[in-house]
Amino acid sequence: DVNVQPYGAIATADGNLWLSTLGDGSLQSINTRTGDVNPTVDNPAALRDGCASSYGIGLDHHGRIWMNGWGCPDSIAYDPRDGTWCRMSLPFGMTVGRGITVDSSGRMWAAVGGDAQSHVAYWDADDCVSGQSNEVPANQLIRAPDNTVAPSAVGSDLQGKIWVAHKDTPRLLRIDPDNNFAMDAYAGTNRVYSYSDFTGIVRRMGVG
Repeated sequence: DVNVQPYGAIATADGNLWLSTLGDGSLQSINTRTGDVNPTVDNPAALRDGCASSYGIGLDHHGRIWMNGWGCPDSIAYDPRDGTWCRMSLPFGMTVGRGITVDSSGRMWAAVGGDAQSHVAYWDADDCVSGQSNEVPANQLIRAPDNTVAPSAVGSDLQGKIWVAHKDTPRLLRIDPDNNFAMDAYAGTNRVYSYSDFTGIVRRMGVG
């Protein structure tokens, strides 16, 4: 029995399974060795100007648990080591999205656009400072091709390329950060819906 309504889940190297929520911004973890449920970690409303929404779940190289804001213009991260939150504000004038992930260089990637035109934002995970709200630079927003809507899954492959799938458009994108963020598009993906670790990089980092 847990105190939150689980929507996503991710395991960390210490054996805890973290449960994220949809539209609440709270977290709760389970010790997978003992089955004990840890106390609820409340949404950091004060840091988010009273907002409480969430979607998707990720993990960075510091072991911090990330969620996209969905109804809030942000992404937030909880650090189990010291019990603090940090926030990356997205000043793009649109809802955030579903998927969020990290690549092997420590850069975070988030779906932006909700059910509208697809975008992807990125920032260095270290730019998120405990107890602070920091802003993602406006030039770190990548627009997908026109008529590509409802970005869902965001993942990094072993070569560091970023893949973006879409819930309402049968199109898969591949972004190459090492080649001036060049983008390739692939059709016929049958409207993939996901919001977590579909390439496996987070699992590999999380259990290391």
